[in-house]
Amino acid sequence: MNYAYIRVSTLQQDYTFQKKEILTYCNNIELLADCIFEEKQSGKKMEREQFKILMQQLHPGNTLIVYRLDRLGRNLSDMIRTHEKLIKNDIGVISINDNIDTRKKDDMTTKVMVTILSLFADIERNYILERTQAGRMKYVENGGKLGRTQ
Repeated sequence: MNYAYIRVSTLQQDYTFQKKEILTYCNNIELLADCIFEEKQSGKKMEREQFKILMQQLHPGNTLIVYRLDRLGRNLSDMIRTHEKLIKNDIGVISINDNIDTRKKDDMTTKVMVTILSLFADIERNYILERTQAGRMKYVENGGKLGRTQ
């Protein structure tokens, strides 16, 4: 059985592109509508409702399809732990954009690629946080006020 996980980080974002890419990829393999899990929540936390439900439904021989590996999370250790758990439980992982398919093999090269891509996702998240904080500081320096308007 094939499953897909689609995630965006905020409620304002749209996951139409990811879904379209996954459905296009799955044109030749079976992917049932009720096996697509969609979520609008930050990847920095592993306690995501749809992700939790998905992980409970996956069984040996199943395949998890994501648009990019960083959809599984943004924290290096969590992403690697999730990938290792899936592989250990004989669950294939396909990351379309990263060109990874562990159904065919899970060799050292694949593990290195997953680790590197997970590291890049973690670094990217840290850069986003730094830029956001710098923007807030600049805004306050220029007389802006943070917080809710009253």
